[in-house]
Amino acid sequence: MIDSALLIGALAFGWSVWAAMLWGAVRIVDPSNEHNTFAHALLWSAVHLIVALTMQHMWLMGMFLLAGWCLLMFRILTAAYELGILRSLGVLALIGLAPFALDKAIEIIVGGSALMGAIVLFGVPAGILGGWWYARRSRKVTPVDEPQPAVALPEARVVRERAESKPEPEPQSEVVTPVASTAPAPVAPAAPGDAPRFLR
Repeated sequence: MIDSALLIGALAFGWSVWAAMLWGAVRIVDPSNEHNTFAHALLWSAVHLIVALTMQHMWLMGMFLLAGWCLLMFRILTAAYELGILRSLGVLALIGLAPFALDKAIEIIVGGSALMGAIVLFGVPAGILGGWWYARRSRKVTPVDEPQPAVALPEARVVRERAESKPEPEPQSEVVTPVASTAPAPVAPAAPGDAPRFLR
């Protein structure tokens, strides 16, 4: 009974901690990634747990399985998470280095105590999964995002003031005044022998 409980605790610990490492690594590399949800991290962590358990019984073939899993994980990061090549390599590097720091922290906390080991073994997955479940349950719609009730607005009408019609002035008829034509005065014919007037 105790062995079964320890096995379940170990599986829950590995599943939840690896999911937290994946989620945290993506969060560090790309904080605004919309595809980085803890539910997705739990899904890929379950696949990782199956691969890790299978590798223990395959000896040399387990190395090929590990290489295939790394390629699949790289493909998941580039396609499902849309991180790109460099960011995906950064996530894989963080996931690979995080267990070493985690082992040191667990050794310091446990310190050879069986009781502390059991608390860490069962408390860490319970805290991770419980915190994730509580965050999902307590997520509420903020007042800003809350849909406002529809208010019936009055129909907008454009009212144009009619300009007062002013009577158009009647066209005035032009008065044409007759102008008398002035005819040149008759010039008397000059007598023969008279010099022209302009020579006098």
